Amino acid sequence: MAGEVRSEADVWRLRAAAAEDAARELGGLASDLRRVLRRNYFGVDCVEGQALFDKLIQVTGQVAADFDAQCAELDQLSSRCTAAAAAYDEADVW
Repeated sequence: MAGEVRSEADVWRLRAAAAEDAARELGGLASDLRRVLRRNYFGVDCVEGQALFDKLIQVTGQVAADFDAQCAELDQLSSRCTAAAAAYDEADVW
């Protein structure tokens, strides 16, 4: 990076791309997390096994929902970074 000159617009575009990548990866993790516990492996006729399964379903569902919320925020961040890049491009025209 030493000696390289980058315009501010390029930096904002890189930030937008990084946010998009992070959103895509986090969205994939949320999807994977929702598939982790498709059935109860902790004991179908076991009270403790069912309680553990129910709690794990609740926790993984909440974490997946949190990931989804973070994805939405990353998408918004990407849009704002893209808008910043466009603003720099427009300012350079003047």
